[in-house]
Amino acid sequence: MIGLSGKAKGTVVLSLEREVALSATEALMMQRPDDINSDVTDAIGELTNMIAGSAKSKLEEYELSVGLPNVVTGSGHCIAFPSASPPVCMPFDCKWGTVVVEVGLVDDPPQASDSVSANDTQAV
Repeated sequence: MIGLSGKAKGTVVLSLEREVALSATEALMMQRPDDINSDVTDAIGELTNMIAGSAKSKLEEYELSVGLPNVVTGSGHCIAFPSASPPVCMPFDCKWGTVVVEVGLVDDPPQASDSVSANDTQAV
C-alpha cells in the first residue's frame, strides 16, 4: 500500500496472491525467488509505486505527493480506508492469477490556517 497526499489524500493498495507475487518478481528480476523474501517485497513495493505514480500523473490538478510503499505479507490482513474515502476496487486477471488494485481518494480542502496572506500578518 502507498499513501497519496496533496489537494486530495488517500491510499492505493495492491493485493496479490503468493503465486502472482512470485511470478511478478520473476518477470521484473529475471529470476524466480523460492519464497516470499526481500526481493519479492521490493518488487511488489515498486509495482505499487508505479501504479500510484501513474495515478498521480493523471490527477495533476490535485498536486499529489506519493509516499513510500509499505508491503504487508501473509494472509488475513484487513486494510481500512477512511470512511470519507470508500475505495474503488479493480480486480485484474493475468496469466499468473488475480491482481486487485484498490484506490480510496478524497478532496483535502485547505484549512483556514494553511493559507495566510500578507494582509493577515501583523507587524510587531
